[in-house]
Amino acid sequence: MGIENDGKNPQGYMGVNPTKRPETIRAQRAPGTGDRRYKVGTTWVDESANSIWFLTSVAAGSATWSQASTGASDVDTLTGDSGGALSPTAGNINVLGGTNMTVAGAGSTLTANMDAAITLATSVTSPLYTAGAGVDLDLTAPTGQDAVLKLGDNGGLNEFSVTDSSDVEIFSIDSDGNTISLTSFTSPSYIGTAGADVSFEVAAGFDLVLKSGDAVGANKVSFTDSADAEIASLDSDGQLNLLVGDFVESRSAASLEVLAQVTNSDNTAADSDAFVEVAVGGTSGGNPGIRFQISGGQNFSMGIDNADSDKLVICADNDLGTDVLMKLDETTKNVEISQGNLVLGAVATQLQLNGGAVTDFIGVGTLVAGTVTILNTNIAADDRILVTRSALNASPALGHLITTISAATSFTVDSYSAVGAAATTDVSSFDYFIVRQN
Repeated sequence: MGIENDGKNPQGYMGVNPTKRPETIRAQRAPGTGDRRYKVGTTWVDESANSIWFLTSVAAGSATWSQASTGASDVDTLTGDSGGALSPTAGNINVLGGTNMTVAGAGSTLTANMDAAITLATSVTSPLYTAGAGVDLDLTAPTGQDAVLKLGDNGGLNEFSVTDSSDVEIFSIDSDGNTISLTSFTSPSYIGTAGADVSFEVAAGFDLVLKSGDAVGANKVSFTDSADAEIASLDSDGQLNLLVGDFVESRSAASLEVLAQVTNSDNTAADSDAFVEVAVGGTSGGNPGIRFQISGGQNFSMGIDNADSDKLVICADNDLGTDVLMKLDETTKNVEISQGNLVLGAVATQLQLNGGAVTDFIGVGTLVAGTVTILNTNIAADDRILVTRSALNASPALGHLITTISAATSFTVDSYSAVGAAATTDVSSFDYFIVRQN
């Protein structure tokens, strides 16, 4: 069997008791249960496998041999001696086990794949990776403590950077805290949790600035609902668009004004205008207008009545076209007082009209041999002509002034005596005023 007994040879002894030393067996195989005729504690050297066995017991005619090994305990710590760190002169240091650690490496490279509960007490010069695809990498600080990423300077030379899987930077903040860069967004970004507000706060004396990419309206700040439907936007040319809902300015300000103001502060060009524009979709739409309301009191409205030939109307009601007080007609150029009277209530006020032209309704005339024809292209057959003598002009006799209308052409004023004959010697002057019945 190729078994050699070194038990009698002190040079071959491998135990700890030189007086009662057990035998040492050298063989080209491992021991078996049938190798039972030895003392407990005998050492068996399997030279073919470079392994050592110990006889631990013999019971019921069967031997039990245990192989010497490193044991099952983990290696938790590698400690250098007083000469410094442990370093191989050739080959590798292979750490094949340990608490929460598995290792793979070649040459002079040591790569540790670390899972939960790893504490890094010294510098880390290789990347940290999560355990596998689909597993988050969590950096968790204890309760009451902060998670701190400390950069190498405070002057902006270093930055905290977040990259994608292709090492393209998508977010960074530099070490002086002044520059935050968001390179691109390929999906929505969310801040906060459900049911919680998102607040952007700036220090007193500083502005919150959202800078667009141009100044001609091509970019905008957009507000959407949860279904991504845009409800409002402010473009880079300063135009505010409300796509859903109403613009409401409502606040309580005792002894103060609540003001909605549109101002063009330029004073260098004639076309530097300022408008408040109210519009509807078309002639089949509703009415553009404005309302004046006193809560619990009188309401007025003013605007274009789309249902009344697009007249500009003033109404004593919230709805345009209801309880109309005045109308302005662009087609006829008429101003209509729909209810009440035209009252000039102030002292020393006048009703002034253009006069004297063939289109006017007020003017003067002078009789020649008791008659005169005055051209007027606006006069109608049913108009009323009021005449008042303004000068006698040395007329030897005066008659009654009678008017005759030739529609759209002229009217004639004749002077008649009391007996109905023409007063041909009447050369007096008169004022006339033409009134048209509605």
